[in-house]
Amino acid sequence: MHEACLEAAIEYQHLGFSVIPIRVTWNGKKFEKRPALRSWVDYQKTRPTEQRLRYWWGEFPDACPGIITGAISGISVVDVDSRENIPDLMTPLVHTISGGSHYYCKYDSSLVNRSNKDIKIDIRSEGGLVVAPPAHCGDAHYAWDPLFPMNAENLACLATVPEEIAKLFSQRLTGTANADWGKIVKGASEGDRHKFLLSLTGLLFSKMPQEYWKDVERIVNLYNEHYCVPPKASWEIAKIIKYCAEKQLTAPKHGWSSIKRI
Repeated sequence: MHEACLEAAIEYQHLGFSVIPIRVTWNGKKFEKRPALRSWVDYQKTRPTEQRLRYWWGEFPDACPGIITGAISGISVVDVDSRENIPDLMTPLVHTISGGSHYYCKYDSSLVNRSNKDIKIDIRSEGGLVVAPPAHCGDAHYAWDPLFPMNAENLACLATVPEEIAKLFSQRLTGTANADWGKIVKGASEGDRHKFLLSLTGLLFSKMPQEYWKDVERIVNLYNEHYCVPPKASWEIAKIIKYCAEKQLTAPKHGWSSIKRI
């Protein structure tokens, strides 16, 4: 399987995707997917070479291919976990190890990485990451749909993300300022990154003297890089920082604790 995963990673790289090694494990309750690299922020902007891929798979022979979504790869992926909300899309399709589906669509810059638990659909776009075939864990594996595999022909005619789904995942920031600091200091998983970063940034702006605000971006980026799995894209961090700074300037009497949602 080592050779198959490496060959697939190289093939994806040749198709123009930014590929990194990712580990897929079972913790007794659910499948966990984590990048093998300590940080993969650089590869959200620069695609690794085939030589780099071969080096990584030499270092991590049990790794599976992971594709970074967004502008770098030209894709946004609709991750569907429910059979009740399957979109009617003729586009490359992956069947996942958890019984879900990944629909590879044209990159849409208006979308952000977010989960909607009500309809059981996630979006992976700028700065996101998806596991790609032939990733596996035991006997469970990811596989391309035989009618809609990934190849140069299908890549040239990717579907767009359906409007009814896209409007649920627009760039409007969401989150809560009611922070669980015990969890924040331990690190943020993919579903918690936004609210943790939002709370941390808001706290810094509300407590730090304004002459030190220039250091907020550095602090938040360090937290994002070392404590968020996977890290958010740099443009998303910049958007959170801009919002929090403007909110603090326009509502100094009320402070951060009065902000419920954005």
